[in-house]
Amino acid sequence: MALRPTLHYSEAITLQEETRQARQLLDVRNDAGIGGARDVRPLLEQAIRRFVIMPSDLLAIRQTLISARNLRRIIVSFGEDCHLLIDIAHRLEGCKGIIEKISQCISDAGEVKSSASSKLAQLRNDIEIAHGRILDKMNRLLASKTYSSFLQDSFITQREGRYVIPVKTDFKGQVKGVVHDQSSSGATIYVEPLSVVDLNNQWKQRQFEEQEEVRRILLDLADMIGENADFIASTVEALAELDLLFAKAKYAEAIEATSPTLHEWSHDGDDELQRIVLHAARHPLLDSETVVPIDVVLPNDMNMLIITGPNTGGKTISLKTIGLMALMAQSGLHIPVGDNSSLMVFDGIFADIGDEQSLEQNLSTFSGHMTTIIDILERCSEQSLVMFDELGAGTDPIEGAALARAILNRLLMRNITTLVATHYAELKAFAYTTEHVTNASMEFSQKTLAPTFRLRIGLPGQSNAFAIARRLGLPDNIVQTGEGLIDEDSKETERMLIKIKTELNTIRMQRLRVDEEVAEAEYYRKKMEERLSNIDNERRKILKTARRRAKRQIQSIRKKLAKLEADATASINEAKAAASKAALEKLEATKSAIADLEAHTKPPQEEKSPAAKEQIGIAKPVKIGDTVAIPHLHSKGIVTAIHRNDVEVQLGHFSTLLKRKQIHITEAEKPKLESESFHATEPIPNYFP
Repeated sequence: MALRPTLHYSEAITLQEETRQARQLLDVRNDAGIGGARDVRPLLEQAIRRFVIMPSDLLAIRQTLISARNLRRIIVSFGEDCHLLIDIAHRLEGCKGIIEKISQCISDAGEVKSSASSKLAQLRNDIEIAHGRILDKMNRLLASKTYSSFLQDSFITQREGRYVIPVKTDFKGQVKGVVHDQSSSGATIYVEPLSVVDLNNQWKQRQFEEQEEVRRILLDLADMIGENADFIASTVEALAELDLLFAKAKYAEAIEATSPTLHEWSHDGDDELQRIVLHAARHPLLDSETVVPIDVVLPNDMNMLIITGPNTGGKTISLKTIGLMALMAQSGLHIPVGDNSSLMVFDGIFADIGDEQSLEQNLSTFSGHMTTIIDILERCSEQSLVMFDELGAGTDPIEGAALARAILNRLLMRNITTLVATHYAELKAFAYTTEHVTNASMEFSQKTLAPTFRLRIGLPGQSNAFAIARRLGLPDNIVQTGEGLIDEDSKETERMLIKIKTELNTIRMQRLRVDEEVAEAEYYRKKMEERLSNIDNERRKILKTARRRAKRQIQSIRKKLAKLEADATASINEAKAAASKAALEKLEATKSAIADLEAHTKPPQEEKSPAAKEQIGIAKPVKIGDTVAIPHLHSKGIVTAIHRNDVEVQLGHFSTLLKRKQIHITEAEKPKLESESFHATEPIPNYFP
C-alpha cells in the first residue's frame, strides 16, 4: 500500500486521527498487529481458476484469517475510542469455516492429514500394510542361504520408487527379477526379485491412489477458498491498511512525533490563519541526538519567507524540513515538532532544490533550474507551497537577482506561500521593502566563526564568506584584498541590514523583558486573588461559627423564659398580681430583645447587583422622626439622629447606626418611641437567678 499525501482537508484530518487512535491502541496493547498474515491475493486467483493450492500456501491463508480474527477482537474491544479503526476492523472477515476446514485437512508440518477423508485414511492404511509385506519378503530373501552368496551387501534399497536388493554382477542370472540400476563401478546391479514384483505393484498403485485423493482434497479446499475469494481479498486489504496505521504509530513513537493542527483554506480567499507554525521542528532522517530543531512561524500577514545566511548554515535543510513536515502531515504521519504546531493543507508542494544540470538533456545548472521553475509556475495555485533553493543562481549575479525578484513578484501577486533560500543581498532588501514578505536567517556565531543552524524569523543573514575563509585557513592578505574589492553600494547595503538587525534584536530583547514583567505581574495578581479568596472564606467561617454559638445561647435563654413564663402565670393565678405583673413586664422586654438579637444573627442575604443596590437608596431626604425600612434586617424603625453619612434608627428596644443607602422611607405610620432604648452593643439583662 502506497503512502501518498492527500490534497483534501477532511481526508488529512481523518488520516491524522487514524494514526492517533493506532498509537492509543498500541499504548495499551503493544502486541496488536497483523501477526503472521501475508498477502494471499495471488493464491486467490489460483483458487478461482481451480488450480491446486499447496498445503504450505493453505496454511498461509489460514494464518492470515486467524490474524484477522484476533486483530478484530482486539480493536472492537476498545469501543468508540478507536471508532475509525473499528470501521476498518469490520471489514476483516474471519471465514471461520475455512479456518476449521484447513486445520482439519492440513497439519502444521504442511502435510495432508489422514483424517482429511475416510478414503485417504484407508489408502494410507493399505499402503502401510503393502509396505510391510514387501519388507518382510525382502528380509526373508536376504536371510536365505540360497541368495546370500549372490548378494553384494545385506541391505534393501530403492530404485525408481521400487524396492530392490544389491546383486553381484557375476551372478545376475542367478537372481530372477527386474534389473533397475547398476553401480558406477559396474560391480553391483540392483534387482527387484520376481517374488516381490506384485507386492511392489500393489504398493505403488495405492500410492498413486493416495496422491489422487490428496489432489482431490486440495482441490476441494481451493474451491472453498475460491467461493470466499472476495471476502478474503477484502480482509487482506483491511489488514494492509491496519498494518500501515500501526507502522505510522510505531514510527511516530520512535521519532517522538506529535499530531499537528491542520487548517483548511477559506473559500472566500480571506485567510487570517498562520500558514506555517512549526515549533522545534526536526528533520526525521537526521540524528535526533545532534540535530538542531528550528522554529518556523510565518506571520498571518506574510506569504513569503526569504532565508539568507552562510554556506553550510542549514538553509537547504530548513527548506527540506518544512516541505517534509507538510508532506508527512498530509500523509497522516505525526511529525517531529513541538506542541501547538500547525499547517495549512496545501493542494500541492513544489520544490526546486539541488542541481538540475544534465549532460544527456544538454542542460546547464541554470537551464535545469529554469525548466523546473517554469513547470512550477504553471502548476502551482494560491493554496500551494513553493520552495526555491538558490533562486536565480547559475548565471550572472545581477541578472540572476533581477530574475529572482521578478519570479517572486509573480508568486506574491498570486498570493502563493513561498520559501526561498538565497545569498542575494537584493532579495534581503526586497523582503524589507515589499509587503507580505519577511526575512529569515541562519544564525552564525561570530565567536566560533561557525553556523549554529538556528533559524531566526524577521532578521536577514550574512554570507560571512570572509569569516569562513579565514577560519578555513585562507591567507589574511588575500581575504583583506577581497574585502577591499567590494563596492561601496554593497557595503552600505550590508551596513544598513546590520543596523536593522541590531535594532530588531534590541526590540526583541525589550519585548522579552516586557513579557517577563507581564508574566510576573500576572503571577502576583493570581497570588493576591488567592489570598483574598482565602480571607473571604475565613471570614465566612468565623461568622458561621459565631451564628451557631449565638443560636445555642438563644435556645438556652428560651428554655429559661418558658420556665419563667410558667412561674409568672402561676403567680397571677394565685393572686400575686403585683409581683407577677412586674415579672411579666420583664419577660416581654426580654422576648423583644431576643427577637432583635435573632434578627441580627440571621445569615446575610445574597449580595445584589449594583443596579439593585442603587434602587434601595433613599429617594428623598431623611428627617428625624421618619419611618424607614431596613431591607437587610427585614424590619422598620424610626430615625432618631442624623449624622454626615449615617443615620441612627430605633428598632423596638434598641437603636443602631446605619448607612443612608441601607434604608429607605416608608409611608407607614410612625410608631411611638419607647422611653428606654436597648442598644445592640449592650449585654442582655440577666433576668434569671
